[in-house]
Amino acid sequence: MDVTDLANCRNAELHPARSAMREVEDRFNKRFGYPWVFVNDEPFTDEFIKLTTALATGRTEYGIGTISDYSNDSIDTERILVVSTLGGPAKG
Repeated sequence: MDVTDLANCRNAELHPARSAMREVEDRFNKRFGYPWVFVNDEPFTDEFIKLTTALATGRTEYGIGTISDYSNDSIDTERILVVSTLGGPAKG
């Protein structure tokens, strides 16, 4: 099974993105080192790339577009696990 952490976020959402990443990395991804793919409707800033790459245990990739641009018929949507969403305060 291939796994990728996919985040659709903007440069302005850097801090919520890092918070969500830290939660996923601490609870799950640090054991597996799955890659992170970030998608934005404009190029990511150097700061965004530097700070998110520093948190990831797996490799990081950055793309321009929307999540729907990266859809793939081979993805089993019933097996997708949504770990967290960006842009809102953490609950708990």
